Amino acid sequence: MSYTIYTLPGCTRCKILKQCMCEQGLAYTEKDTQAEGKEEFQKFYGQNRKSIIRGSVGIEFPILASSEGIWQGLPKTLAHVLFDKKLDGFVSLGTLHKEWVDGLHISGGNPAYADEFLQLLHYIKNNNMQLQIDTDGRHPEILHRVLSNNLASVLILNAQEADSPDIRKSLELAVKFPVYKIRTVVSPEITPAEVGAIARMIGEITGNMKTPYLLFADAKDETPNLLTHRSAARKHLVLADIATETVTV
Repeated sequence: MSYTIYTLPGCTRCKILKQCMCEQGLAYTEKDTQAEGKEEFQKFYGQNRKSIIRGSVGIEFPILASSEGIWQGLPKTLAHVLFDKKLDGFVSLGTLHKEWVDGLHISGGNPAYADEFLQLLHYIKNNNMQLQIDTDGRHPEILHRVLSNNLASVLILNAQEADSPDIRKSLELAVKFPVYKIRTVVSPEITPAEVGAIARMIGEITGNMKTPYLLFADAKDETPNLLTHRSAARKHLVLADIATETVTV
């Protein structure tokens, strides 16, 4: 199979992908999008706009392309090179930059491939990158392994319900990470009472009414009003607040 890697000058993530390709014995052609590969990338981008995501700071590199598909960003390109489709759901295009890598989702993939997911995290961290991972509480056994191996510096826990044993176990693990952030994305279906129940669970498990807790408006909801949700949460977590941006889970 013929691979092309589109890169930027001085791109650490691009260097990590090229190293991985070499370790796997995979040949590739590199196209520097700021030099000799600029015109070719512009043509490639024009033909594949729907497959290449442009974020608030531009296009994320590296981009790996073959006749079988296009993969963008460090987690997705490495996951493909190392494990083909096994980590689908575990990885996505991240938003963090410099030495930070996100787009790593404990709850999104097939737990049968937990070993492969952990290997990917090890590979990224061993290349001097800091990891931010997220979970909605599912697969706490994978979260436990991430914690035990000291693989992530930041954990984001999306707490969307209070009744699940998995979310409670994941919350117990979350507070042991160097940095953890607990949030709920409030869709129209989530009531203030449900947010209050989540906040009560967080307070019970952390033993601290001052545990930070953020409420995010669901980006799909055009008219969010979270004041009543915040009031319900503050009965149990006095620092509960409304985030200024919207997000989806």
